[in-house]
Amino acid sequence: MTWESMEGQILRFLKSQPDKAFRITEILSGLGYQLTTQDFTSALFAGIAYLGVNGALENLVKRGQVKAKRVKAASGEDVYYMAFIDKSKPILRSKR
Repeated sequence: MTWESMEGQILRFLKSQPDKAFRITEILSGLGYQLTTQDFTSALFAGIAYLGVNGALENLVKRGQVKAKRVKAASGEDVYYMAFIDKSKPILRSKR
């Protein structure tokens, strides 16, 4: 999987529920990644997937395609992500 396709999958997932914000673990689950760590191999894969999605989210936030909000939690801090939808731009519709 390339970085570009990872970013595209994340955007598609976030845009499918535009009024909702997600933590990175929820995004991973939404993309179909199993976060169970039953053995070393699955733990390693989960870690690699986490790093890949985290890097892709950072790129999307830098480009302004995704909004990130830090929220204080009992365990420290959570970051929630949601797609940036520019409501000032008109939606183009095909003419019939």
